[in-house]
Order: sequence, then C-alpha cells, then structure tokens
Amino acid sequence: MGKDVLKTLKEIRVLNDPYRREILTTFSIIDRPATAKEVAKMMGEAPSKVNYHIGVLHQYDFIELHHTESINGIIAKYYKRNYIKFTINMDIENTGTKQMQAMRDVIQSTFDTARDQYLETMHRHLKNCQDQPDELHDYLSQQSIYMNENEVEELTSLIDRLSKADRKNRKRYTLFASYIIQGK
Repeated sequence: MGKDVLKTLKEIRVLNDPYRREILTTFSIIDRPATAKEVAKMMGEAPSKVNYHIGVLHQYDFIELHHTESINGIIAKYYKRNYIKFTINMDIENTGTKQMQAMRDVIQSTFDTARDQYLETMHRHLKNCQDQPDELHDYLSQQSIYMNENEVEELTSLIDRLSKADRKNRKRYTLFASYIIQGK
C-alpha cells in the first residue's frame, strides 16, 4: 500500500534521515524497480549501507518489494518507491514536544536539502554554461497564492502527473513545493 501520510513520531524520524531521503530520491531518478546494489552504485555508496536503510524504508512502507530474481543463485530484491510526496498529519492538540520537534526537524531538513540541491545545480550550470547563458532555466519564487480546494487538488494532480510523465524527450527539472493553508 505505501505511506503518504506520516502519523507517528517513528515514521517522521525514519523520513527525517537525509540519507534515507537521498535513497528515495535515487529511486525516483532511476524510475523503475531497482536493487540496493543499483541504488548504491548510483549514489556512490556501499551496498551494505544502502541495503540497511532500504530495509528500514521497506519496514515503514516508504518503498515496497516489487519482485525478486534469481541471479547466479542469489536472490536479487527489486524495490520501488511508493509515494513521491508525504503529508505530516498528527493530532496537534495531542502532540507532545518530541513529536513537534520531529515535525520541525523533517520540515527543516527538507527545506535544507531543496536549498542545497538548488544551489548545487545553479553552481554547476553557471560553471558549465558560461558561454551559453540562455541554457540556464531557473525560477525561484516565494509568494502567497490564493486557491480554493478544487484548485489545490488541481495543482497537486498536475505536479503528480508531471512527476510520473514519460521522460523521453524531456529535461529534468527539480521542483520543491510546499503549501499550507495560512488563513482565510
């Protein structure tokens, strides 16, 4: 089934680990079921370390076992990512200090990762495209927008559809989106 709504402190802590989020991102980039060895190779990491964290992600349903294959007598497990977005949904009135801090930590860590990826990509583009400034297509914005419930669903649906779209003849863009109702 998978996990798209985080309800417990443990689930939030599992997702708060930057290394585990990097593994989830790598699954998204690979865009097909993959083994821990394949993910580790793409990340430039030791397969045993990646395998351990894949086990944790699988235990909490962030990824699922897609299939297994016998390769030279060894069972290779192919996993796939369940969801590309997560919602933190805890009962705020009954949420303790540890849960609130864990929510803050995962949100801060997600923002930090998005910022770092943006700056790294910007630096790489500026370094590689000095002779072709038109090659850099970036958009950075922080603003309030006003939407009704249908428009929120429409925006979420569009982001989901684009994230799953056929990658053939398309360029990869990184989108960091967060929206929360601020009032009426």
